[in-house]
Amino acid sequence: MSTTANEQEKLLTYEEAADALHVPVGTLYALVSRGEVPHVRLAKRIVRFRAGELASWVEQHAHPVAEPKRGAL
Repeated sequence: MSTTANEQEKLLTYEEAADALHVPVGTLYALVSRGEVPHVRLAKRIVRFRAGELASWVEQHAHPVAEPKRGAL
């Protein structure tokens, strides 16, 4: 999800953000409803997402690969 400075500030729609995150739009609606994903509420029913904030959010939720346990495989 690498982006330039201008792209990071671009406001994305639900569809664009869901596509960038590779999740269904319904999942994104649920994440917004629970306040789990960064978003900008412009009006009661208008929500947008900053590409840069989404990229940072993904990085914060990334888990490193665990070392295999001894004796496994």
